[in-house]
Amino acid sequence: MSERKRAEEALRASEKRTEVYQRFLADATELLAAALEYEATFEKIARLCVPKLADWCIVDLVEDERISQVAAAHIDPEKEALARDLGRRLPWQPRLDRGVAHVVRTGRSEIYPEIDDPTWLAEALGAEHPEIVRQLGAVSYMCVPLHARGRVFGALSFLRADSGKRYGEEELAQAEELARRAGLSIDNARLYLESQQAVR
Repeated sequence: MSERKRAEEALRASEKRTEVYQRFLADATELLAAALEYEATFEKIARLCVPKLADWCIVDLVEDERISQVAAAHIDPEKEALARDLGRRLPWQPRLDRGVAHVVRTGRSEIYPEIDDPTWLAEALGAEHPEIVRQLGAVSYMCVPLHARGRVFGALSFLRADSGKRYGEEELAQAEELARRAGLSIDNARLYLESQQAVR
């Protein structure tokens, strides 16, 4: 195959990926715009990401000066219970130099295309039981901040496992855009909840 032919095929593949992502983003925006129930919004976000952007997705929020897992989804229903077990977290260690606490503290995304040692990933996710991370078999990881109105209030963690795919800069940009929209949706749901409570 000639160099030109390869370049044309690579361009077509890239255009197709972009088209699929744009469609996904449009569907996600529509779903998130309709989400007004605060806690149900977290679950919708996690479900949106699997399997389009992740084999396994976690939504974390800062609550009472702690990071709490509020939703998790996994491509394999049998492993989803394990993913939810990560909700039992160690106390938040804000000085960690990578992972959820670091992303929340700095407001900057992280990407690790290759994970060869799940021990540091367990620490980065704040997992009380590192063996859970090993059982879930993560091979690639990225974490992006959730923010609205200039405030970081949580993070989305995306993990590849069973599919064997790896994350790159293109997926990170997609995750950041989704997190931006999700952050606004969560903030709107929170404001709606507060207004309902005020009325009551």
